[in-house]
Amino acid sequence: DKSEFIGSYFGEGQIQKVRKNPYGYEKSIYIPFSMLYVFCRNNRLGVMIMALKVGYAKCEITPKLGAYLQGHNKKRYAAMVHDPLFLRCVAFENDGLAVMLNYDLSAMNTNLANKIREQVASYIDCPVEHVVITCTHTHTGPNCSNMTREWDETYVQLLTNLSMHTAGLAKNDLTESQMFAGSTECKGVTFCRRYLMKDGTARTNPGIGNPDIERPMNDPDYQVVVLKIQRSGAKDIALVNFGCHADSIKNVDGIDAVSADWPGVTCNAVENALNVECILFNAPCGDVAQRDHMAPKETAKLTSGWSRTVKLGQSVAGAVISIFDAFMTPVPDGPVKAQVTVLQLPLKRPTEEELARSRDILEHEADYLGGNMAKTTDLFEARMLLSVAKTDGYAQALVTALRVGGFAAAGSSGEPFCAIGKRIKAETPFEAQFALYFANGSSGYFPMIDAFSCDGYEARTCKFQPGVGELIADTSLQLLNNIK
Repeated sequence: DKSEFIGSYFGEGQIQKVRKNPYGYEKSIYIPFSMLYVFCRNNRLGVMIMALKVGYAKCEITPKLGAYLQGHNKKRYAAMVHDPLFLRCVAFENDGLAVMLNYDLSAMNTNLANKIREQVASYIDCPVEHVVITCTHTHTGPNCSNMTREWDETYVQLLTNLSMHTAGLAKNDLTESQMFAGSTECKGVTFCRRYLMKDGTARTNPGIGNPDIERPMNDPDYQVVVLKIQRSGAKDIALVNFGCHADSIKNVDGIDAVSADWPGVTCNAVENALNVECILFNAPCGDVAQRDHMAPKETAKLTSGWSRTVKLGQSVAGAVISIFDAFMTPVPDGPVKAQVTVLQLPLKRPTEEELARSRDILEHEADYLGGNMAKTTDLFEARMLLSVAKTDGYAQALVTALRVGGFAAAGSSGEPFCAIGKRIKAETPFEAQFALYFANGSSGYFPMIDAFSCDGYEARTCKFQPGVGELIADTSLQLLNNIK
């Protein structure tokens, strides 16, 4: 087909596509909506089978009781399963194959993520760059990120096998599809967790109703981005991108329990309301969470627990449902492309005084476990400083970009601040853009440069030197432009 596409628009119950053929004249072709594409070859009209195919699969990855739960500074072991954990996978095929694997986990160790990506790529026969791993960041799932904590090798091997199996099922489910995108806002459920105090310092989670709070230090990202995938003869798929820490359930009546937290609630609500498959991709939220610390102190008990989890998850689902059938724009079809780059980032260089203080903290670690945010910050910073002191001064972080036609997703292997996600979405060259959290591994926090000039959990526990957040954003946009 040597025709040059000029433009298209929607007519009354029909599509008009205008093409200029090699002989220099224009031809207008009218077709009903049921015929999705046309082509002109040798001046004869024919129907072209849609190039894009999309598949979906999911499997349960709930750990056994007694599993070590990752996400807090005290030891927790699963005494019950409140709701199951899942691995969800979407596969795209158009002049190439790619899969996005989304896990109900707090995070995934970068070495483990690389191993899974390599094995999945070999299993489904695609480039390893075309395998993207993300985690919802639930704080009530098994440890798959920190090998210095309690590490269940049997579970990790099972997860690897299930990843290959689920990606294979998604590939086998590939169905002719068309993409649509839309966005809206969801306010009142996600809040800045870094606050400027009246004494000029900054604190993370300073306490709800704390009278010493001056103001929040940034605004959350309220945007909900939705990619609607209409499939021929199969369930439609809703891919959702919204950012908030998945740390709302905490426990169930004091019992440490396994839960997918609010992302699981969102997926269930969207699936039940729209009869679709749903995957929630958490957006950059390293500095935002579900608690409003400017609220009155008496509301503190309302900011966590299952009721709060349901409110948050259903609020995001409501935003998705409100635009899913009425306010979506067609996304251009096109090839699958991806790039992954490995950044060599300079680490903090602790002083001897800082190292001595860190060793003292770890000698009294029991006094810091389960404590307030100040003690948590001291403990995690001490662990970090002692760790980076043993290195050559550099560590790796991955930045990933994937495109499918006019849809793209970009992210980094850690916890970027929401400003990074906002910038990626604002400056992307694509019609529909997701910003991803914990993409292809876990390298820690990626704060913006201003966060290093004041106190706060994220910047103090970040192992990288100031400027890492801006570099992550710059690199993400560079990769997106490379694959455009």
